[in-house]
Amino acid sequence: MSEYLEMQSAERLEAMNLVGQAETLMMAGQHPEAFARMEEAQKVDPMYIDAYAVYAKMLIGVDQYDKALEQLEKAEMIDKKDGRIYAFRGSIYFLQNEFGKALEQLARAEEYGEKTARVAANTAYCYEMMGETDRALSAYARAIRRDPEAALYYVRRTRLLMNSGKLEAAEEAATDLIQRFPYIREGYDLAVDILLEQKKPDEAETMLNNFLEAMPEDESLQNLLMYVYAVQGRYEEASAMGEAIMAKEHVDEEVLKDAAMRLAQVYLAAEKVDKAVELLNKLVAAETDEVNVEARTMLMAALASKKCYDQLLPAAEAALKTDAADTALYVAYMYKPLAMQNLGRENEARVAYQEGIRRLRMVSIRNPQSALDSHMYRAMCYYGLKQYNDALHELKFFEDMKVEKSEFYAFRAMVYEGKGDLIRAKADQEKAMQLRQNG
Repeated sequence: MSEYLEMQSAERLEAMNLVGQAETLMMAGQHPEAFARMEEAQKVDPMYIDAYAVYAKMLIGVDQYDKALEQLEKAEMIDKKDGRIYAFRGSIYFLQNEFGKALEQLARAEEYGEKTARVAANTAYCYEMMGETDRALSAYARAIRRDPEAALYYVRRTRLLMNSGKLEAAEEAATDLIQRFPYIREGYDLAVDILLEQKKPDEAETMLNNFLEAMPEDESLQNLLMYVYAVQGRYEEASAMGEAIMAKEHVDEEVLKDAAMRLAQVYLAAEKVDKAVELLNKLVAAETDEVNVEARTMLMAALASKKCYDQLLPAAEAALKTDAADTALYVAYMYKPLAMQNLGRENEARVAYQEGIRRLRMVSIRNPQSALDSHMYRAMCYYGLKQYNDALHELKFFEDMKVEKSEFYAFRAMVYEGKGDLIRAKADQEKAMQLRQNG
């Protein structure tokens, strides 16, 4: 008997050693080698639950969810009361946007003692995605109690409070976030957004100036102040600050990119379209592996507003050649035929409009979250083809969804006008103006 126990203990120690090696290999990015060690650990000691649970966690990290679920089933056969099984399974379901199933698993994880900050935070995220704000906030509070040093939970809680319209509580949460984690940029971003949402730009300016007294060379804070100046309509001060940031050396790449985008927005707001186009072209030219979707989108909009169709056409065609064409840059399917049409290439424009409608319909099917954009751009394509009834059919989606946006009414007014229905056109123009005035 003692010999059997010693042999069993030796097997367990060997399996534990293999799992430790696998974790080290995983951290070094050597995934196949790590997985091989985990499978070897399972052979050495088939009843060692970590050989399955930890393996599942590794597989989740590389998005191999089906294989992770298989490992969790094996772990459950060894010990149904190990809370990690349900915590990891809950993580998989929430990563797959199956929030109800995730919540069931996360509740079982808590029941079996896995009362970690991660479980609480995942629970909060699920409730947030399901629109259950109060439950989400309670779960974020639990996550923070369990791990008071995890800045991410404070950020998520603050953003949720802001997005749900609880602005006074959001302002307090943002202040708490900055005090606890003064090095976390999102805290300052959220604090400014919350004050601006409450129409307190002067308070936002005062707050940023106070921070800049302590950190005068902080480009992130200067960037935010540029944004506040722009909101206040102080475009000269905003552009001067943005240009000063751009002229600096040794600025963080992400901060510099953010400053350039904000500066381009300032130029457009100040009707300095040429400067905006020049800056946006530089941002697009500076792309490496990642497509700058925001810069390309803004560039096409700027060129269209300036009626620079000879530049808009190559910009749209270039956008459609990127990997982001069908996921984020699908507006180019509308801009390409628009440019052709205004360059006198009517027959090519008609074909391009029809192709744009077809591709935009596919975009909507693949990604339901893009449905609003897809319907609007399809309506614009039909408008370009002078198929006004088809355009109105696409715009009915906005009406059914009760979307109250000035852009919707302004565009539908153009469609009615094209159709010759001047009474409805005037009503939509007035509605668009009213929405703009109400901010």
